[in-house]
Amino acid sequence: NEAMLKAGMQSGIMATFPTLNYRKEGELDGILKTLAAFKTQGITGNYGVNLIVQRANPLYSKHLKICVDNKVPFYITSLGSPKEVIEAAHSYGAKVFCDVTNIDHAKKCYELNCDGFIAVGQGAGGHAGQNPLQVLVPSLKANFPNKPIVAAGGITSGASLLSVQILGAAGVSIGTRFI
Repeated sequence: NEAMLKAGMQSGIMATFPTLNYRKEGELDGILKTLAAFKTQGITGNYGVNLIVQRANPLYSKHLKICVDNKVPFYITSLGSPKEVIEAAHSYGAKVFCDVTNIDHAKKCYELNCDGFIAVGQGAGGHAGQNPLQVLVPSLKANFPNKPIVAAGGITSGASLLSVQILGAAGVSIGTRFI
């Protein structure tokens, strides 16, 4: 929702949302224009989208075009090849972090030149991974030391935030806590 996204941006974080939250004609374009205008007001945080890149998403191509036309600054890709998103986003300087649940997924994203990883561990909402963050984050860090890692799954407190940072995560992706 718009109020939560703006509150996140005002708090200095990267506020993201799934593009599929906006399915009606003009909705996605409208919220992106609203967030871009809000960002120009000296806000320290930023905004981005989570784009399901799987072919089963009937709005994928349309949503990607709307996002690129609006020069969305940050993308999270989920459930498919991020190749097209990475190429489009990099054409204007945006960043793309890819949801990964294991090293094989991460290697494919790395080879496509992603900017970082969302380590989707056990306990994550939606398409949770099979690996606990205590295994996934250090493994990603060891295999891809030059890519930032954002941990997702079961982050509910400052203590859980610190625990994944100690493992090598640069930050966390939190959803359920905000509900």
